[in-house]
Amino acid sequence: MQGVPLTSHIVQKGDGEFWLVDSNAIYGGLYHVDTKTQMEQLPICRLKIGMICYVKEQDMYYKYLDHAWEPWILSDSNDNIIDEAEIQELCNIFNTNKDDAV
Repeated sequence: MQGVPLTSHIVQKGDGEFWLVDSNAIYGGLYHVDTKTQMEQLPICRLKIGMICYVKEQDMYYKYLDHAWEPWILSDSNDNIIDEAEIQELCNIFNTNKDDAV
């Protein structure tokens, strides 16, 4: 497969309202799959420690750590898979990015 050399950011021409890239095609990106089996069959060359994958059939997120998928977040807020420190870390990241955008 050949690539296209880039000289700047990828943007839509004329403020188009179409997507530019599928996150499933990016190394270390956020993946969206239908089943856990599909997640476990993702190509090794696209996996990066710390990446996230959403599994639709379970309505659950997994994080790729130590060369294995670990449960990360359930959509049901009653399930506490991530701990309070991790939630606070995420909030700090979003607050920092929000402040930088101002």
